[in-house]
Amino acid sequence: MATSTDVHREAHDAFNRNDAAGMRAILAADVVGVDHATGRTMEGPDAFIAWLDEWKTGMSDATVAEPDYLDAGSCSVCRFTGRGTNDGPMGAANATGRSIELAFCELVETRDGRIARQEIYYDALGLLAQLGVVEAPAPA
Repeated sequence: MATSTDVHREAHDAFNRNDAAGMRAILAADVVGVDHATGRTMEGPDAFIAWLDEWKTGMSDATVAEPDYLDAGSCSVCRFTGRGTNDGPMGAANATGRSIELAFCELVETRDGRIARQEIYYDALGLLAQLGVVEAPAPA
């Protein structure tokens, strides 16, 4: 049976390939995703895939780069760099054409070889500043 890290890697590979069907195949029927930067919770595969599609709509070339996985039994934690070019709308913001490079931390809990829970952490203000949607805060 696949480890949590194997499933986590498979999810990132599917995301990088824009493979929604491949992603859906490894989601549990009752999957819950939590985007801590926005306070958003996605319940079920349809909501989870829709959330991922929003990222790919805003940055069609979005990728998980330089992943560093830590296997913890039924959970896997990954620190990675998210990269992409904003070539489509992201929420209420129009495409800016700017590229981003941002640190992410993601926890995936698996059950029976599928993702049962996913939690992701990143700097939403840093993302918006890189996109040019908000002005970067002045250093303290």
